[in-house]
Parts: sequence; structure tokens; C-alpha cells
Amino acid sequence: MTLATQLSTPTSIRFNFRTNEPNGILLQSSTFVIELVSGNLYLLLANLYIQVSEDTVVDSKWHTVHLRKDKRAGFIKLDNLTIDFNNDVSLGNDLVISGENPKSWASNMGYAYIGCFGDLTINSDRVNLNSIIIQQDEGNFALKYLELEFHLGAFISSLLLATLRPHCPPGSSGFCLSNPCVNNGKCVDGWNRYICDCSHTNFTGLNCQLPNNVLSFNGFNTVSLQWPSIFQAEEIKLRFRSFKVHGKKRFRAHAHACPHSLS
Repeated sequence: MTLATQLSTPTSIRFNFRTNEPNGILLQSSTFVIELVSGNLYLLLANLYIQVSEDTVVDSKWHTVHLRKDKRAGFIKLDNLTIDFNNDVSLGNDLVISGENPKSWASNMGYAYIGCFGDLTINSDRVNLNSIIIQQDEGNFALKYLELEFHLGAFISSLLLATLRPHCPPGSSGFCLSNPCVNNGKCVDGWNRYICDCSHTNFTGLNCQLPNNVLSFNGFNTVSLQWPSIFQAEEIKLRFRSFKVHGKKRFRAHAHACPHSLS
């Protein structure tokens, strides 16, 4: 959902979110990203990348985020925890709820936000998100447009609505009762959906239904992998299995690459 706004300084942006999914962009503009990565809340603003939360916030409970910027001074607040920062960059006037961003860790790793978002307040004006949701025809995923004037000078310029709903259903469980994960995959409840964890199997895919690509080495083999280093974050997962002196064991490695620079 794209919000083209005309914001004056100082700028204050406040919203609530609720989910049990660990990754995804909550809110962004051309200058900042507020996102979830591995269950924690982060703020990306120019060369700043700040971990806001001390503990996981993907607990199916409502959490409040408040971002404020006045010239160089600013802060981001998560519930009762406040972190101050200094930066010359403004918050921009092109807000996007969720979406993709090449600077985002979550987006670069292929994750999108799944959960609830509400009570968006820009400066002192609350945006009525329910009134701007366009119900589209079943099966029609085309981009629809709406222009709706608010008294704060903001308007909706475009709205992509494939699964947006003007309410927040309770996070439900029981999606794993049908045993959708095959080949010994582990089923866990996501936000009104199931997620198959295939990490301890020889399979991959949505339901662990696809065989993994496997290579066998004899001690003299080498495989080189190269790809453009264009992201601020990369995720590398691998598993290996070998015969050891004390028997046969299986190992799994999981690594996250850090940004090139942090401030």
C-alpha cells in the first residue's frame, strides 16, 4: 500500500502491528525502512541500522512503534523502549506499508510481511486505513487506484490489494492438523497459515516435497559459486554429511552475512 504524503517537519509517524511471522517490512519510504528480521524490530535510516527490540516481538500481540524526526534529532520507540539517534536525513513523504526494498534485509532474503498493521498516525492525524481499502474481484490481482484526500494533505496514490482486509483476524492455530508437511518436515503455525520446516530432511519446497540438490565429494573436489554482491544482507544455508571416526553424523550450518557498514 503506497501513501504519497506531504509531511511537514517535525515528522511523527506512529502505528501498531501484530504478527507471529519473524521477517518482513512494516513501513518504509525512500529514506527509511522499519522491518522485522528474525523476530526483532530494526530501523534502517541512511547509514544507521538500529536494532530496536531487546526481545522478540513476533508473539501475536499488538506492539506500538513511534518514529519521530526533528532536524538532526530523532527517536524510535517500541512500546516503552525508546532509542535516540542523530541523522541529517528526513523521513521522506512517500510512505509504503510493507512492500519490497533493495536496502532491506528481510526483502533481500525473500521475505514479506504477514500479519496485521493498523492505527497509522502521521503527525497528529490518524489515517483511516479501513476507508481506503479497495475490495477487488475474486481472482483479479491487478493494480487498482484510488485518490482520497485527507485533511492533513495526504492521499492514497496507488493500492495493490491482493490479500489486504479491513480487519485483523485473531492469529489462529490448527493449520498443521492435516499434516501438510511430507518427508518428515516439521509443521509450525504461522500467521493464519502453516509453515513447513524442512531443515532436518533431504527435501525442500513449500511442503518439503522437492528433493534437495546434493553433491558428493571424494576429498579432491572443489566447486566455486559466484554471484553479484548487490545486497546489504545475504542468507546462506547449507548442510553436509560425512563419515567420522566415531560414526556417521549429520550437520547443518546456517549463516547470515552482516551489512557492509553499521553506524
